Amino acid sequence: MAPPLSAPTPRPSYAFVRAPQTNTKVDVKPAAPPPDDGVEKLAVIVTHGMGQQVAFETLELLADAVRKEAAARNPGAPPQPIATRVVRLGSKGDPTEPQLPRAELRVFLPDGTPRDVHFYEVYWAPLTEGKVTTLDVIVFLFDAGVMGIKNTFQGDFFERWMFGAFQRFTKRTWTLFFSFVMAFLEIGSLILINGIIGVFATSKALTGGITGWPSSELRVVLTLDMLFVVAAMASVVAGILLIPRGLRRLAWMFVWIGLLALPVAAALMGIHVAFPAARPELQETFLDTKWILLALWGLALVASAVARKVLVEYVGDVAAYVNSHQVSKFWEVRKGIYESATRVFGPVYKAQRDEEVVYKWERYSLDGRAKPFDPMPVNRFRYEKIFVVGHSLGSVISYDALNGLLLEEELLAPALYIPQRTRLLLTFGSPLDKTAFIFRTHKDQGSEIREAAAAAVQPMIVSYLHRPRRWLNIFSRNDWVSGSLEFYDTNPPPPVPPGLHVPPLHVPVPVENVEDFDANSPLIAHIQYWNNPLLRSVLYKALIEL
Repeated sequence: MAPPLSAPTPRPSYAFVRAPQTNTKVDVKPAAPPPDDGVEKLAVIVTHGMGQQVAFETLELLADAVRKEAAARNPGAPPQPIATRVVRLGSKGDPTEPQLPRAELRVFLPDGTPRDVHFYEVYWAPLTEGKVTTLDVIVFLFDAGVMGIKNTFQGDFFERWMFGAFQRFTKRTWTLFFSFVMAFLEIGSLILINGIIGVFATSKALTGGITGWPSSELRVVLTLDMLFVVAAMASVVAGILLIPRGLRRLAWMFVWIGLLALPVAAALMGIHVAFPAARPELQETFLDTKWILLALWGLALVASAVARKVLVEYVGDVAAYVNSHQVSKFWEVRKGIYESATRVFGPVYKAQRDEEVVYKWERYSLDGRAKPFDPMPVNRFRYEKIFVVGHSLGSVISYDALNGLLLEEELLAPALYIPQRTRLLLTFGSPLDKTAFIFRTHKDQGSEIREAAAAAVQPMIVSYLHRPRRWLNIFSRNDWVSGSLEFYDTNPPPPVPPGLHVPPLHVPVPVENVEDFDANSPLIAHIQYWNNPLLRSVLYKALIEL
């Protein structure tokens, strides 16, 4: 008998698990609130973007980014571990309240004072799984393109009701028109190519091999066309994945060559199928070889399948959430995503401690009227400093969740002091400007009542009094999903408050747009923010500010 193999040595981990914790009220079982250890607690709520995310993946990305930044700024200090646990924050005093997974990391101020950062994740990816089809995405993109072109040429300015008036923004008309037309061409090309591939592949099978279509002549011509299609797709892939990140111009050159060539190749395929007289006369060539046929058409099938997967998993999430301007089958999906966010935002903002305090913060109604000061003591909030982080579509969800809490505070009691406690709204890879432009009123732009009603459910664009104390937006010109956010401020916007870590409530806080120059790969720049120094340095600096 062979001797037993020795077990491999376990690999050390900086992450560990703590016992579950409840913060329910004293008279509610199973336990009282945890004892306060005297260390200030900060909350970070992160919402992931579009695509098939794994549970806790975003939580790990953000917590690990802050941990790495802390280690880089304090090279002599031992790296801090990250604890994970399940908590019940007890905002309802109900032992059946949903439990929230949490990651915990201790950071230190420059003077050595510790702070405990608690990371919470809004996880909504399963809600869109299997709900969106390729046809849904195509209809959504077509609808978005039509409305985008319509809004591009409708009026001299893009107008949006904000801060009590229609704010007017200059439109880059022909740039926008070219963008929407290119989107139409690319989607139309993929539809046409997939249709021809499907007909080509099934014609013999469906007729038992007795049909003469496609003829050998057409087969050779279409295979030549397919060679151009594969070359165009390969050019795009090369620009995205193969060109080194530092060669940005070269990478974009490959991408644009492929994007411009694809509609041409698709158009040629359509012409050659529909008009036999337009087919070039080709002799028997290597293109009629069985292995060449299999390789080219197989590559085209694989590329088409990948394109469909990307469209459904990424664009499909956007379609399901933002396409609520009309009667949509995704209404329940959107409602479920929003409720997933409120199940995290609500408990974090409402959690309290077992001590009383009189908050001297100002309060304002939705229309800007000052509310009377309440001198009565209230339970101290568990988190007096909260940081909201949203990537991609997650920025839209976070924006909606914050607005929902502001409305709830306006209609109900007690006060949550959301603007003062939200120290930072950090959006990156955000499509907020694009969704505002494309899906604005969708009807007559002169409808003032409808525009004002749309703003009424967004207190953050009704008055600067309802803004977080800082809104920072990270974007990249290489990321077609995101962009600088211009349509959430007056035009011109108010100046960024100079030298104020926490501006008073009466000081307007505009969106600060910062470009991440390290997110420099075409298209996939959308997911490069996570590993770039800008994101983690901005968040870490905010967490250790006084």
